[in-house]
Formats: sequence, C-alpha cells, structure tokens
Amino acid sequence: MLCHMFATIGDSDDTALAFFESPPEGLELRDYYIRQGKRLGKHYPADARIKMDHRSKGNKLASMLGNTMSFLIVHTDVKKLIETNNLNAEIEYLPVNIYNHKGRLQSSDYWIINVIGTLDCVDKEKSDIDYEDETRQEVIGVGTIVLDGKKLRGAPDLFRVPEQAEDIIASDRLYRILVAGKFSNLAFSPIEVA
Repeated sequence: MLCHMFATIGDSDDTALAFFESPPEGLELRDYYIRQGKRLGKHYPADARIKMDHRSKGNKLASMLGNTMSFLIVHTDVKKLIETNNLNAEIEYLPVNIYNHKGRLQSSDYWIINVIGTLDCVDKEKSDIDYEDETRQEVIGVGTIVLDGKKLRGAPDLFRVPEQAEDIIASDRLYRILVAGKFSNLAFSPIEVA
C-alpha cells in the first residue's frame, strides 16, 4: 500500500507554467498557518490575490499552480473533485485570485487547500528522521517518511504528519481519483506504508 505526497513545486521543467514564490497579499506572517495546517478563518484576506513570480517568465495556468511555499493551490475543478471525494479530512478552502506579471487579474478560479491538523501515523523506526534529542519531541530534519499502516485505518483522504506538517499527503484512493481526472501539473511522490 502507498500514500502520495503532493509535490507542490509542480513540473519545474515546463517553463511556460506560471510559478509563485510569495503568499497572498495581506496574509503577512500568517502564511505559516497554511504551511502548518492551522485554520486561518477571519485572518484570511477577503480579496486574496497572489502574483506570478517576476523571475519566472511562464504565465500558463494549470490545474495545480507550482510554488515554493508548500501551498496546494488548485483550480476549481480539482477543488470540486476533492470536496466530493474527500473522506474525513478537515479542510479550509481559501479562494485566491491569480494576477499575472503585469498586475492584471488572470483568474479567480483558484483555491488554496488548507488541510487542518496532523495525523500521528509515521513509523518512527522505519523513517529517516533526525531529532534534537532522544525524547523525539523536536524534529530537526526529515529524510524519508514511512507511514504505519495500522495507524492509517480510518485515516482521512488528505492529511499532514507532525514530523513534516508543510507537506500534504493523499490516500491512494484519492490519488487514483485525481490522476484519473487528467489534471495538469499535479505531481506526487510516493510514500511507503509499512
């Protein structure tokens, strides 16, 4: 059995794709909430806007927008598929307007998928994780994550793990549904389940 981690950087070889390196304007330091799966609620800007990175010349929008912030930014079609096929995950759907390099609105059909909380399901013995000390309370580096199959029973279709909360993991079931949708720029890395 496998699970699949979203590679939010997308297809870095396709230079025609729009790319993003800054969070929505007005979010300030609260962009940390999205990377850690904390609910933003009223702190999210009412008219959130994100601008294409000026260093990247690409302006083509895809089903998932590549970014360096570990945000899962998806087109409305992907959001709807996740909404209708998601089992048990608590998700905050945050609308975001996409602006091009010239500062013009290019699309208002995108969402940031903020998966709330973490699921304690990492097999610490089989994973490659560096901890600050033997108490294993503070993670200082993550190599490879292996998930514990027993702890995944009844798990939601989208989740984060405390050891690497900035990454969003999809169940194999939801992964297969997303791949069958033939969405553009959706990229994943497999995660072993022991």
